[in-house]
Formats: sequence, structure tokens, C-alpha cells
Amino acid sequence: MRPAAVPVAWQRRPGPQRVRRPGSRAPRHQRWGHGQAVLRPLRAMRYVTKGTGGRPDHGGLRRTRRQPRERLLQRDTGVPVSGADILDVVREVQIPILAALLVCGSAAKAAQAIRARSLEAETGPTVIFPVRLRRTAALGLCTAELALGVGLLLTAGRIGTGVPALAVRAATALLFITAVGALHELRDRRPEAGCGCFGELSHTPVSLRTIARTAVLCLAALSSIGVPPLRMPGSAGQAGLTLAVVAAELAVLAVLSPEVGEILTRMSHADPCELREVPLARTFSTLEASAPWRRYRRYLVTDRPVDVWREGCWRFLVFPGVLGSRRVEMVFAVYLAGRRAPVRVGTLDVAPGVAEVWHAPTADSLQASNPV
Repeated sequence: MRPAAVPVAWQRRPGPQRVRRPGSRAPRHQRWGHGQAVLRPLRAMRYVTKGTGGRPDHGGLRRTRRQPRERLLQRDTGVPVSGADILDVVREVQIPILAALLVCGSAAKAAQAIRARSLEAETGPTVIFPVRLRRTAALGLCTAELALGVGLLLTAGRIGTGVPALAVRAATALLFITAVGALHELRDRRPEAGCGCFGELSHTPVSLRTIARTAVLCLAALSSIGVPPLRMPGSAGQAGLTLAVVAAELAVLAVLSPEVGEILTRMSHADPCELREVPLARTFSTLEASAPWRRYRRYLVTDRPVDVWREGCWRFLVFPGVLGSRRVEMVFAVYLAGRRAPVRVGTLDVAPGVAEVWHAPTADSLQASNPV
């Protein structure tokens, strides 16, 4: 008896078989001598036959400098792809897709928090929490997404099979189920707020598209539970099917993602600076990283502006302050275009009976378009 053969792509594992001589003779337990190689029947295999003019048929094989003849070699003609095979591939590709989305989402949130220098600037479902809990909720969400994304990658192979893989995938499904409910609540209570899924890119108000995308990812996480360890495609056909499934799912997610339009707008720069929408958090980030802010920060009474307005490509922020025992207002002007946007500052006396005096250095003078 010969042992079970190793399975190949698209073929089931055959059971033990007896040795069979060529010519379909009776099987035997043992083969003696050094004659012709042992043949055994295989599903979806055929012999290379001689084609027209004595040449081999298309894709056939033959020995060196010899004409092809019957029963010389064998090749796989391919196995038709069934619905079960496609379903297995769909379930397998969910793991790397979910891992990539979770890691990218966590990185985008962390980048926004670093630029704003505060986790409280995080948008999304965290704004429905009390103010004292928003920082903790934002930190917990960012950490959970990163941990689950890395966990999905580590348990995708043979290392984390069993309970670790089941726990990570179940936790991922629970995260997306919670996200569906949180986004629905956010849409009802704060209709102007964005989902914050990918940091600054997700400032568009939550819509049914955003909730539908989260529901699709929830179903994807549920379908990944119980998937065996991932392996590389065993044939070109299997690789093509995997790529087709990944492309189809990414297309569906792109249709449901408002961030795609935001990325295309930023890449094309179709809108001029005067009409371009710039988040206020990015203005605060630019201001706090500037030299005028570091120079005049110690004179401010509070870090929160009492007035904010925009004129063209400039955004103006007014802060109360004390300079030389006098109450003043410090007006910062932040340019809204470019990576190293210029920042200007000017001071205005607001104490009664005192003339308006500007205490701005020449290098940091404020060029206002109208009286402040």
C-alpha cells in the first residue's frame, strides 16, 4: 500500500492506493524490478497526445529530441472553480484586509493627535463621551485598533492557530459591532461630526454610507472566524482568483468611503486656497508649532481663543492676554496653504482709557485686512 499523496491546489487529498501496473492489471502490494514507472489514476489529469503533423498539442510536454507519443507524460488540465472555493477565498482575504485597515486607522488617529498635540482633538464617536473621558476613550480606541491589527497578522499563519486566532478575530468583530452602534448614536446626537475613522480624512459628517461600510467590515470579521491558517496560492489560477476577490472588496469599500473623495481632492488641488476647507484642528497645530506662538505663549491668559474668523487664505485667532500689566488681545494670523505656513501676530490694548498701541515686533507684524 502506498501512503496518501500530498494534496495540490484545487484537489482533495487522495486516500491510500494499491500499486497498479501499467495496462490496468490487478493491483499488487509490492512492485519488483526496475521496469516502467508505476502509474496511478489521478483526477483531472490526462496524457499528452500527438497533435497535427506529429507535433505535441498546445501546452503538451515531450522528451528531448523525440516525438510525443501516448502515455509519455501527464499534466493537469485544471479543475473548475466551484462556489465553495470562491467562498473559502473570500473568507481568507478578510484577515489581511481587516489588519491593514485597523493599522492604518490607528496610525491616522495617532498622526492627528500628534499634530494637534492632544488626544482630545480626536473626532468621531469619542465626542459623545463626557469631556473628562474623551482622552481615555480616544487612547483606548487607538490602542485597540493597533493591537487587533497586529494580532490578526500574527495569528494568520500556523503560529497563532487555535484559541489565539479565535480570540483576536472575535474581538475584531466585537469592535466593529460596537462601532456600528456608536456611529448611529453619533449621527443622531452630533450630525455635524465626522466618524474620525482615518483621522483628518474622516471629517465628513457621518452618513448611511459610513455606517454601511462599518457593517460590511463587521460581516467580514465574523466570516474570518474559523478560517484555517493562510497559505500562499498553489497555482496561477488560485492567485488570480485571490487578486480578483481582493480587488472586488476594495472597490466596494471605496464606494462606501467618503475619505476617497477627500484624498482625490487633496491630490488634485482643484479648489483654490480661498475656497478650500481646512479643519480648525490643523490651524491650531500649525499655530502651536510656530515661533510667534512660542514667543508670546507666556503672555496669554488661556489657550482657547475668544474669537476665530477667516479671510481668504488667512485664519485669525484672538487670545486674551496680559502684557506689561495691561490687558491686551493677541491676534494670530495663520496662513492656510503650504506645509510650513507663515504665522503673524499682533497685540491690541483693550483697557479703558488707554490708547490702542501695537506691541508687535517688526518681523512679526500683523497685516490685517480690516480693523480688529
